[in-house]
Amino acid sequence: MISIRNNILRILIAKFFDFTAFIISLHSAWQRNSSERRILSSKIKDYSELKDSLLSTYKQMPEPKNWVQTSGTSGHPKYFPYDQKRKNFVQKIFLKAMIVLTSQLKGKKTFFLISSLEKDGSLTAGLVHNSHTPSFVELLQAPYRYFETKRGQNLCEKYGLVFSRYVILLITRPRIIYATNPSTITHFFKQLEGEWEDIRKALGELLQSPEELKPLLQLAEGDALGRLQQAHQQDTPQIDPIIETLNAFISWDGGYVGLFVKQLKKKFPRIQHIPMFSMSTEVIETFPHIIKNRLYFLPTIAGIYYEFYDPQDQNIYQKDELVVGKSYVLIVTDKWGLERYNTKDIFLVKQMVDGLPDLAFIKRSEITASVTGEKITETQVRILYESLRKKFEFLKDASLSMYPREVDDYVHYELIVIANTQNNTQLIASAAEKILQEINIEYKTKVDSGRLHPLKVKFGNEGDLAFLFGKEKNWESQFKIMPLYANIIRTN
Repeated sequence: MISIRNNILRILIAKFFDFTAFIISLHSAWQRNSSERRILSSKIKDYSELKDSLLSTYKQMPEPKNWVQTSGTSGHPKYFPYDQKRKNFVQKIFLKAMIVLTSQLKGKKTFFLISSLEKDGSLTAGLVHNSHTPSFVELLQAPYRYFETKRGQNLCEKYGLVFSRYVILLITRPRIIYATNPSTITHFFKQLEGEWEDIRKALGELLQSPEELKPLLQLAEGDALGRLQQAHQQDTPQIDPIIETLNAFISWDGGYVGLFVKQLKKKFPRIQHIPMFSMSTEVIETFPHIIKNRLYFLPTIAGIYYEFYDPQDQNIYQKDELVVGKSYVLIVTDKWGLERYNTKDIFLVKQMVDGLPDLAFIKRSEITASVTGEKITETQVRILYESLRKKFEFLKDASLSMYPREVDDYVHYELIVIANTQNNTQLIASAAEKILQEINIEYKTKVDSGRLHPLKVKFGNEGDLAFLFGKEKNWESQFKIMPLYANIIRTN
């Protein structure tokens, strides 16, 4: 009876979402047809030039309010003012975007978010952690919110987060899994495979604990108890039971995360990957629109004025002046202290839709790491990675990232290889060192002089990299795996 009740409620929720998507599409048509042009006298500004404006905005905000920090991948974190009104605005945009992105999926819209449970200073944490305990209907639609209940917190504390997520996925069988970064999803499935023996043991304990199991089974989809019992009896990781009914993954797809999207598509070819709209702590950059059954990402958020800078001719263009096939740096002005703020995000104009650009995120403006004046650029490390993948077949599907590291007052660059297999680190390091010295003469000079020590290589996973940057507690929501980091890792 529980399963039948839940099935009916989830179908009704899906119908409501479909109707809401239709209403949003009508409003989206109005947004596309509305035009706005401003004459701004100020020049393009970096974050450092806007600190006074951001502080003034913060002082004028009513309580409760706080500073929300960025991930700081290109240096130190940046801080932006948020009050409850702004947070509600972003939450509303996020919910509307999810309804639009999933509107073409048939059937139930049950949604499972994989994100850090830590209440840190990030925007994601502020959006995910709600102030109220979720209702039963909310848990049916978004079962990941079970972790916001006392029982969910106790489950996680007793058995661990990986097991707890697996159990909720197995019981509720969500149709959509979302994570900002696809590496979060790939890492979760790797953890399931690597920790299966512990998961099996914990399943046995849970099955013998009615007081813990009964509340979970209230959220059941189909024969949830049978799936739990079946998984407990298997020696090999049981992933199929949670993906058999899964329809889509939603995550970023542009810039630095392409390898992880490719891994998802290779591992789960049946499951659709839906790209996430572009949204940062600073500003919402695009919003998804469904037009004639096609998905577009347009700069249409009310209260945000979008402009586009062309680094080649150094001119600023309006939305309707862009050229299809060209890339531009996004410049934004809003009511929260940003004035012609250089987001440093580069977007490709795929096509024009109703006079607006359909935008695809390409990358951040180039990051440069320089400890002793070597000025290693992101372009150079991309050349390095491409050369290494050609030289070593086992690196073809690996993700590579590099950062400066200081050990006992000596500095070297460390290359971390995120892959399912391990190999000769010294062989890779020797090849990488040779290539890097050929493409960066300053780097070669600094190594030859002893100011820098030769590059080193280590194997690891996404969590290992996040740990190095002090993001191990919240890496799933706030940490971006990038080709190059300017931050120095210091080891005593």
